[in-house]
Amino acid sequence: MMRYVFGLAFIVVCFVSCAPRFSEITDPSKRLNNVSGVSVLPPQEPGWNIVGRMTQSQLTLGKQGQPYGESYAATVTAFNLPNLDTEQEFLKWILERRAAAPQTDRYPNFKDETNLLRGRGAVCVRIHEVTDDKTAYIGGTETKVMVAEGIIYLCQHPKNKRIVVRMDYSHRHFAGNDDPAMATKANAFLDQVQFTDF
Repeated sequence: MMRYVFGLAFIVVCFVSCAPRFSEITDPSKRLNNVSGVSVLPPQEPGWNIVGRMTQSQLTLGKQGQPYGESYAATVTAFNLPNLDTEQEFLKWILERRAAAPQTDRYPNFKDETNLLRGRGAVCVRIHEVTDDKTAYIGGTETKVMVAEGIIYLCQHPKNKRIVVRMDYSHRHFAGNDDPAMATKANAFLDQVQFTDF
């Protein structure tokens, strides 16, 4: 199991079954600045909600997909990093954490690309995953086989390299119902995240 995409499994389950925990984004042009060191513009599509509470270390957004059971999620999380002096040490640290993630039969991986990127003054690792979720919850106790696709950026904050900012955008859908604009939507969300002072 790849923890960076499928750490969002709770969000997807909750999106379907606990709608009262959502706050609709009524003005998508307004930046969300609750995560320390980051400014986020919500996805510029209708139907996005803030999931749960916003904190200084995490922002979670969700959107119900079509048909029922499908969903989109976008998160920004900040967490501490050990001392890593070089870009290669940062990449190695991420690859080692991903390799150490528990493997289960629930998530066979079809696509797994990892690249080192530089931009916006930060060093980032970009991950693109596509996998099956063999027992995806779509409401109550009902499960189906679904496909999950996620694009994830893990960036050392340019003002403090001991802080990692993880940004991701994912789509969980039924087989054959993929969103051809998913990568475009993901890049539009991920590219607008700005690093700020703490």
